[in-house]
Parts: sequence; structure tokens; C-alpha cells
Amino acid sequence: MGKLVLYFSKFGNTESIAKRIAEKTGADICKIEPIEPYPENLQEVMEIGRNETDNETMRPIKQLEVDLSKYDKVILGMPTWWYHTPPCVESFLKNAALEKITV
Repeated sequence: MGKLVLYFSKFGNTESIAKRIAEKTGADICKIEPIEPYPENLQEVMEIGRNETDNETMRPIKQLEVDLSKYDKVILGMPTWWYHTPPCVESFLKNAALEKITV
């Protein structure tokens, strides 16, 4: 069994930290990506993200490029959007629970 750093990052801050953690711990790394990417414009992302958060919308995500069952430790990294988990991370957590994967 191994370690995995799993993260979501829109503008690269969380990604940078995730990469450093993976490097320091020897963990594999994988990015959570929404099927429909958020726009590049910060103001648009803020509007969409706030709306999704307020409405508890879960943005669908792409299939992960790793098999989570191969890991006994998962480090989950993400930004905080309006004091909440970003919608695409909520999608991951819901899917992981439905698949009965302990994260």
C-alpha cells in the first residue's frame, strides 16, 4: 500500500503545495479535475463557484488517473471557497463514499 496526494487547484497555489508534499513524502500525486473546466477569469470563477457553493451543486469530475484502492494513506488538498469545500471536491467525496472507498 502507498501514499497519494490528491488535490484540486484552479490557479496553481494548492497544486504547488501538493507537489512539494508528494516530493517530500515520496507519495504519488493526482489532480481532481472537473469535466467542464472553470473559466480562466478570476471574477467569473468567483461568481460560478459562489453560486455552486450556495446551491450545494456538485460539479462532475473526470475519472481519476489512479486506483484509490492501492493507497492506504491519501492526503487531500484543496482551496476553501466561501468557507466550504469546492464543488468538484464534493463530487469526489460523494463518489468515493458511494464506491465505499475509505479516504
